[in-house]
Amino acid sequence: MARVRVPISNFQYGEISPSLVSRTDTPLYNNSAKKVENFFLRNEGGLLKRFGTRRIYEFDTSVDTSATQQLRLVPFIFSDDERYIVSLENAKIRIFQIDPTTGDVSLIQTLTQDVDTNAIPFTNAKLPELTYAQAGDVMFIAHQTFMVRKLVRTGLTTFQLELMTFNDSADGYRINQPYHRFQPVGMTLDPSASSGNGITITTSANYFDTTGSQSGGNYPSSKHIGSYLRYHNNEIEIKSVQSATQATGDITDELLVHLDVDALETADTQPTVRVTFAKHGMSVGDSFTLSEAGGVGGLSANQLNDTHSVSEIIDDNVFVFDVGHNATSSTIGGGSPKIVTHAATTQWSEQSYSQLRGYPGAVTFHENRLWLAGSLAQPDGIWASASADYFNFDVGDAEDDDALDLTASIGEINTIRHLVSNRDLQIFTSTSEMYIPSFTEKPITPTNAQVRRQTSYGANFVRPDSFDGATIYVQKTGSVVREYIYSDAEAAYVSTGISVLSPHLITGPVQMSILRGAINRPESYAFVLNDDGTLAVFTSNRAEQRAGWTQWTTDGKFHSVCTVDDRVFCIGTYDTGAGTDKHVLMEFDSALN
Repeated sequence: MARVRVPISNFQYGEISPSLVSRTDTPLYNNSAKKVENFFLRNEGGLLKRFGTRRIYEFDTSVDTSATQQLRLVPFIFSDDERYIVSLENAKIRIFQIDPTTGDVSLIQTLTQDVDTNAIPFTNAKLPELTYAQAGDVMFIAHQTFMVRKLVRTGLTTFQLELMTFNDSADGYRINQPYHRFQPVGMTLDPSASSGNGITITTSANYFDTTGSQSGGNYPSSKHIGSYLRYHNNEIEIKSVQSATQATGDITDELLVHLDVDALETADTQPTVRVTFAKHGMSVGDSFTLSEAGGVGGLSANQLNDTHSVSEIIDDNVFVFDVGHNATSSTIGGGSPKIVTHAATTQWSEQSYSQLRGYPGAVTFHENRLWLAGSLAQPDGIWASASADYFNFDVGDAEDDDALDLTASIGEINTIRHLVSNRDLQIFTSTSEMYIPSFTEKPITPTNAQVRRQTSYGANFVRPDSFDGATIYVQKTGSVVREYIYSDAEAAYVSTGISVLSPHLITGPVQMSILRGAINRPESYAFVLNDDGTLAVFTSNRAEQRAGWTQWTTDGKFHSVCTVDDRVFCIGTYDTGAGTDKHVLMEFDSALN
C-alpha cells in the first residue's frame, strides 16, 4: 500500500511535549512539531532558521562549571542613541557601549569597587537573584544581603557604583529612611538623657545583638553598631553594645515629642494641668520640659513653658503635672506644645535596613515613586518613596505625596522577590502573586494603597517582565512559565501556564529577556535561559491566538542573554580553540547563518 505524506506547514504551537505527539485527534498534531530546534516561530505559523552569532568580546573569567551564572547581562538604556550592555560579575561590573553611529559594541569600563573604594558585593551565587530597575542615568541593583547599589552613568563613557543613601529631613536631624518595630509588644526603651553623646540606652528585655565575644565591656562585632533607633520621632545612633539589654548611643538632636494641638487641660482654681500624650511612658516623679505652649485657663505661657515633674498618671495616654499656679477656668488648649523627655517608652523603632535586619531584595519604579520590598527581617514588607523624591521614605503624616510603608500579610510567610510596574503594581512572592491596584482618577497614596492576593503559585528568582499584554514569570518550582494577566471575566488576575504544552523545554530557568519585535522580524519573543545552557524561546500573538515554544542550542552552552531594542546579545561558553572553555559575548546577527 502506498504511503501518503501529508505536508505540515503550520507550527503555531512550536515544539510540544513528547507525550502529546501521538494525539492525532487534537489540533495540536497538525499545528506543531516533535522537535523544533534553532528556529523562530513566525506569525504566519511557519518557521525561520535562527541566525548565527557574531563574536564581540572574550571574557578573561575562568569558567566555573559549578556556578549557575558567572556573568549576567542586563541592558542600560539612557536615551534613543545612548545604549549600553552591563555585565554583572563576581565582585566586578563591565560596561559595553553600543556605538550610536555604527552599532558596534565595545568595552568602555570595568568597575571593581564603588566610589568609596568598597568591594562590589556581587558573587556568583547572588547573580541569578539580583533585581534591578533603571530611571534615567541611574540603575538600582538590589539583593537581600546588601544595601541597594546605584550604577550611575556620569558621562558618555563613564559609570560609577554608589551606595544608595536616604535624604535627611529638612531640619537635618532625621534620616528619611524606613523604620519598623522589631521589638515584642510592651518592650520599653529607656535613654539615660534627653540629649548628648554616649548616653546609655536600656531595654526592658533582651534586644541588642551580641554577636562575637565581649571585649572591654563591649561587643565590638554587634550588628546593631551604626544603626539608628527612633525614640518617638527622634534618632539615636548606636555606637556600642554592652549587653543584650544595654547599648550606648548618640542623640542626633534632643528627645522631644510634638503633642497634638490643644493637648493641655486646666481645671478651675486648680494648680494642675492634664496632658494628653499617647503612650507617654511616664511615671510619677519623671521630669520633663514643656515648651512652645500657649496660655490656657488663665495660666500664662511663661508659667507653662518650664521644667515640671509628673504628679499623677491617669492612664497610658494622660498624665498630670503641678504648675504651681491656680487656673482661672476649666479649659482645653495650649496650642502646639512639645515635651522634651527621656522617659521609658514603648513608642520606639529601628531602621528597617541594616546588616542585622537585611536589605530589600526587590526594586522597581511605579507612579513616580521608587518601590522597595522583601528584606530578610521583613520578607513581606513594601516601601515606596515620597512622590518624585526617590530617596525620601519618611511616611510623615500620610499625606498623598508622603512615603508608603505596607505589609503584604496574608497569614503566611511571603518573601517578596519581584515588583513589576504594569497595569498595576504587581507583586511576586515565593508563595503567591499579588498586586496594588492603580486608579484612573488618583495615584496610589498612603490612604488608598491595598495589597490584594490573587493566585498562589509563587515565583522563583528569574526576573518577570511584560510580554504581549501580560507579565510572564517562572513558577517557584522552576518547571512552569506562567503569564500573570487581568481577566475581565473573573475581575481578577489569573496565572495561566504558557509552557504546559512544552514542559520539557523548561529546565531550571535562571534568566529571562524579552524581545519586542526585532532581528528583522515583526514578532516578539521571550528568551528563557535554562541551567543546562539551552534557550527556550517563546512567541505569542494574543490577537491571533498563536503561541508556541522552540529550543535554541549552540556548540557549548548559552550562559546569559540580553535584549537591547531590536538586538539580541548572549554569552556563550565554549572552547574557542585553545583547549579550554571561555565565556564570549556574542550577538545574533541576521547576516550570519
